[in-house]
Amino acid sequence: MKQGLVTCVLLGLTLAIGVLLGFLLRPTSAQDSPSAAELPASKPNTPPIATLNDGRSAPPIVDNTTAKLGADLMARVGRRFVAHSTDGTNVTFYDLPRPFGNSLCRVNSYWIAPKVINGSMPKAGRAYWQDDLEGRKLYAVWTSPSHPDQDQDRAVQACAAYRDFEHTFTSDGADPEHGAELLDVLLKISGGEKSPPFPVECLIITSPHTPVEKLRHCDSRSLLRKWSFKNLFQVMPRSNDDSITEKIHYDTIIMRALPNKTCFSIQFENWTPARYRPIQPSDLRKVTIVLDKSCPC
Repeated sequence: MKQGLVTCVLLGLTLAIGVLLGFLLRPTSAQDSPSAAELPASKPNTPPIATLNDGRSAPPIVDNTTAKLGADLMARVGRRFVAHSTDGTNVTFYDLPRPFGNSLCRVNSYWIAPKVINGSMPKAGRAYWQDDLEGRKLYAVWTSPSHPDQDQDRAVQACAAYRDFEHTFTSDGADPEHGAELLDVLLKISGGEKSPPFPVECLIITSPHTPVEKLRHCDSRSLLRKWSFKNLFQVMPRSNDDSITEKIHYDTIIMRALPNKTCFSIQFENWTPARYRPIQPSDLRKVTIVLDKSCPC
């Protein structure tokens, strides 16, 4: 009797366990899956933007994870800076100069806005729309652009040692080395005894309303002998004038203003040189130097 009772109990437990396992291991159907409304909402990567009382968007709430990552990585970048300059309100950092082309060094500069330096982040006004960080590419000449030194090791050493960041120049969408090459040819010719094999005109603008025929002339050779690559400020985009028989480039470079607030520009009219060949004096057709005393520089 007892033995039969034990057997019945064991059979009952075995059946109960089988039913439970079958329920747990059964395939899940679409009806058993939770709906989208039942799933927990995912956290957005970008914090929500609040609204100020006057309807303008306020700065987003800082994402601590992103801010910490940014601070850590920017600290690593900052350790590679080699110099900085300041005018009392903002700071510009410079990283290690590297060779660019055959004759230039390229420098990455990073301008930090005053609001970052003094720790204030205004919600309105001009400073609010100002970028916190602005990067620019600067260039410097380490060897003669018209007769470059082709030694790559010397280029690396010369650029790594360059620290005269106040006398670098920018390139506004143009080939920076092309502008430096044109200036090099002009300065070498002007420094010699022979006259340039192309006309060089020097004009003085005292008012933006002065007619071209009434512009005063100046001594171009005397002015050019005072200049060097340290005076080069900007290389402007060049344009082409194509025809069936000729192709002419018009290039403009901007020179640094002197203490008397005069702006200088040099306009080159030149033939298109053969590719991969340095510019020769015979490539230049005409050079015009403009001294603009009416500019707001």
